[in-house]
Amino acid sequence: MPEVYNTAVLNIPQTSRTAYQNALGWKKFTHIEAFATLDDVLNVDGGNIHFTSVGDYPWYTMYDGGRMLAKSGNSGIHSSSSVMTATVNLNRPGVLSFDFKAWGEGSDPVWDICCFAIDGVNQFIYGAYDNDWETYSVSLSEGTHTLSWSYIKDRRCGAWRCE
Repeated sequence: MPEVYNTAVLNIPQTSRTAYQNALGWKKFTHIEAFATLDDVLNVDGGNIHFTSVGDYPWYTMYDGGRMLAKSGNSGIHSSSSVMTATVNLNRPGVLSFDFKAWGEGSDPVWDICCFAIDGVNQFIYGAYDNDWETYSVSLSEGTHTLSWSYIKDRRCGAWRCE
């Protein structure tokens, strides 16, 4: 068996592990690791919010500095956007809290921006500067809310809007 099957790591979707382990060719890999879905990474333990990535540059999961996170898929793609949404239904008022880190070209919202919106209303718009992790918290009223996170690359060069 070629060395690559013993040394390479095959990264696959969590839900496909059994299929890969049993499929001809793929089952030859010694190291098959399942990556986490957006739902796995972004929910609190026991949470059941479903996160959806829309558009040509989907958000994906990755490790960074020992932290599992979601990252926009349009890094380095001129005049593009990457949007992730979730719908929450609250039986009573609550607090939404999450950590974020924005980085990219430019030091203000002229070029690349990271934004977060609730029910179509922007809560923050950050220029994609190289910052450290920050925590954002906001109170949510009872009812159904649509949350969206957007990363817009080179917004000065084309049409854009935070979802």
